[in-house]
Amino acid sequence: MARNPFEQLQDVVSEPRQAFEDVASLIIKAHTPSSRRVRIHRGDGGIDVCNGTLGNGGILDVYQVKYFPEGLDDPQKHQIRDSYKTAANCPDYKLKDWYLCLPTRLKKEDLRWFDEWKSEQPHDIYLLDGDDLTGMLHDDRCTIARATLKQWGVRGLLEGGPVLLAEALIQKPLHTDPGLSYLILLRIRNDGDKSARGLTVVVEHSETGCVARQELDHWHRSPNDGTLNPRNLRLRIPLNPGEASNIMRIPLVSRSLLPFTVTLRLTAEDTPPRTLYCTITQERLQTGVTGEFSTDASCTPPETNSEARFHPPTSPFAIELLDHILAHNVVEERGLTVILDESPTGPMDTCIILRAVSSGSAYPVKTRLLNPAIEELINLGWLLDPVEGDSERIYELNPEAPTA
Repeated sequence: MARNPFEQLQDVVSEPRQAFEDVASLIIKAHTPSSRRVRIHRGDGGIDVCNGTLGNGGILDVYQVKYFPEGLDDPQKHQIRDSYKTAANCPDYKLKDWYLCLPTRLKKEDLRWFDEWKSEQPHDIYLLDGDDLTGMLHDDRCTIARATLKQWGVRGLLEGGPVLLAEALIQKPLHTDPGLSYLILLRIRNDGDKSARGLTVVVEHSETGCVARQELDHWHRSPNDGTLNPRNLRLRIPLNPGEASNIMRIPLVSRSLLPFTVTLRLTAEDTPPRTLYCTITQERLQTGVTGEFSTDASCTPPETNSEARFHPPTSPFAIELLDHILAHNVVEERGLTVILDESPTGPMDTCIILRAVSSGSAYPVKTRLLNPAIEELINLGWLLDPVEGDSERIYELNPEAPTA
């Protein structure tokens, strides 16, 4: 049986115990951003990684990382019991849940002992073994942990995908630009471990009282897009891991209203569509603090009418799919039906009916194209959330969507 990444550590690093603690902490941090690592010290309260609040009245989840590559004998079981007891009785916090992180898959006898032992304790206790941690490792959020393991020489790691993040940089204009107060430079970066190809972005922002600048670098506007806000852009080149690309500059003038909001709708191969939001306040402008985009929809600008909410899709397959849906001559049947049974053309395909009914001619399409296209159309408001039956999933066209 192939060894998981953590079982390989004893072959590639001189201190596998420390390496396992380091990478396990990175994985936990990626999945639980509010978690914190505790420096090993006498009286550390039985904590390797924690999530919650320390101090009087604090409630804490505790992660205990144990490098036991050969399973559990009596000395290892004794260490586990002692670590839990220390955490459970620590006066610096109230223990909520306790997690044990191990590098390998346990044998049946070890699992039986662990399950029996934890059932006798008053807290919820969870095991994150080598299989669990490997599954967590392959999440897109664990780019840094995967890169660390690769640097150490661990083999057999699955590639993740692009992880697209964005920021709004505050810039002061040159003195040769009279009337301008600030420039907002939009930048996108790839923090994943795979290049983002076919990257598109729809940039929408609050009204500024002036015209936004031309797109930058290798970005270009869609030939059929004559709008400046929202602006549909495509990156001519791949955005490789660790790279960033400036998208465009948005000028603000004295009559621009604050707070100023920007929405980015991102699509690319090998990653689901994302919608990111950023709000620029007067304080942020004055301090020059970079605005980080997030998925918090509370930052989105208010809608003015129904048609303003239905932005055109940007991925080619989503555009084609929407055109077919809108072209159907029976308004009540406009939508899409996905057949859940395996496609006769193979496991890489999914059969669809180009209307919101469970009968009719079905066509095979590539699943890797279909799923991101449907998600984009739902995110943009064109399709409603699906109604699922035994053998089909039906997506209806939003009745508020424009039909022309």
